[in-house]
Amino acid sequence: WGVARGPRERGVMLRRSSRMVKVLGDIGNKLPSLPASSRKRELQTAIQRINLKLPKDLYLPIYRARYKVFWVLNIPPDEVVLFRTNKRVPFMLVAEIQGVVPNPGWGG
Repeated sequence: WGVARGPRERGVMLRRSSRMVKVLGDIGNKLPSLPASSRKRELQTAIQRINLKLPKDLYLPIYRARYKVFWVLNIPPDEVVLFRTNKRVPFMLVAEIQGVVPNPGWGG
């Protein structure tokens, strides 16, 4: 990867990314139980808490991109978008990222 010294460091990075996905899933599972009028505010508050604890080496794995590894620098709470369905409250986040390892196989 070029950012991790060995398998142990890669494992730590993968666990952090997996943990982040779980945290976001937990937030999404909580939203339907809240009144519709407070969901966006609660999501923004949760994202603010995440940003306070965001590890410096949290990466976003994207297979076909200009870079192999993207560091997640910030998730702007004001940029969240909620979608409505009958049973769920899916949401979309915008992440500020930095590409750190060029992907030599990227074709553009």
